[in-house]
Amino acid sequence: MSKGPTLETSTIVFNYPGCSRPGLKALARRYRRANLTQDLQTGLTLIFTHGGTSRTPFHIYSALEIVHSSWADKEVWEPVIQVLLGLPVTEKSSARQNVPVIREAWSLEWQNHGESAIVNHSILTNGHSCLSLREWEAAVRHFAIMKSQQGHQLVGIGHSVGACTMVSDRMKHYSLRSTMSLPPGVPVPYSAMIFVEDSLSTRAAWDMPGDPFRRNLDAARNASGTRRGTWTDRQQAYDFLSRDKLYVAWDKRISDLFLCYCLRDTLPSERGHPGVTLACSRTWEKAWYCEDEYELLLEAADHLVTIDPALDIHCVYGDREDFIPQSAHDSILSVRRMASVQRIPNAGHAVVQENPDEVAFCLKRILQNMAAKQPLISML
Repeated sequence: MSKGPTLETSTIVFNYPGCSRPGLKALARRYRRANLTQDLQTGLTLIFTHGGTSRTPFHIYSALEIVHSSWADKEVWEPVIQVLLGLPVTEKSSARQNVPVIREAWSLEWQNHGESAIVNHSILTNGHSCLSLREWEAAVRHFAIMKSQQGHQLVGIGHSVGACTMVSDRMKHYSLRSTMSLPPGVPVPYSAMIFVEDSLSTRAAWDMPGDPFRRNLDAARNASGTRRGTWTDRQQAYDFLSRDKLYVAWDKRISDLFLCYCLRDTLPSERGHPGVTLACSRTWEKAWYCEDEYELLLEAADHLVTIDPALDIHCVYGDREDFIPQSAHDSILSVRRMASVQRIPNAGHAVVQENPDEVAFCLKRILQNMAAKQPLISML
């Protein structure tokens, strides 16, 4: 794969309405082509959300160990974004003008992951350890509405639980294309959404006896927090991860990004200091696996059917069934007609980590087709 254009990046820290803890911040990282003389005024703006943190192995088949290693933070999308920002312009024949396919890309981060966990460390370690998916929903919702109001044509791209942040009950009023429920002055934030190995499941599938999705989540909860999370230095962490079967299937670029962004120096008050540890601690990771959080996955599926069918939603899946069972995916495909359904070879639920090149090619096709159909817009 070609390297793609040189990227310019910047990170913003922002407040958002609905924040549950005073002082808690959200982070978003912007990507655009380097050396632009001014901000682009046309093209699609991509909003990426990553998957949750889990490093738990699952023995789904007796003769084959299937690995669920859905670590992520906002930088996990960088190999994909590198390709997408290299897309050539699309000619708008009616306007006789070349229009960039991608205006810019933003990757948002769950507030207790990666760099966000470092920024919010003192708040996260004071009080309850669980930071709900609903907290991330609030930040994503606020950011999407803000960019839409600025005149951006948004495409939401979410991996795993990141897809659920885009279809919460609090977002549906902003996602419907009907005349009802839109607050005055608030435009529809998304032109389309793309779910990449989403964690959605209908209640009917969830309630089936022996449902493998529920079983896998419970196994993750029981095993979470038992794996090593502190090392003497980054080299020791790299040596450990390079031998660990949970990470061996990842693309090397993802492993390098992990070492750069998902580890932090330990504090003098912490066990194992001096050293490096996971930015998202094992305690925070384990706290997510509870009934209240599972309910949010089901709520997202409930609200999916309320979104106007005119809004295109695309689904991208890995071709290997592991952590998210095919029955869960099929249950979602049965309640809504999707704009497209595509499968990525040589990958399971951690498709973004395992095969980012194929994910990029898949998204490239979707976005090129989408851009060709979009009206030409510009900011005032």
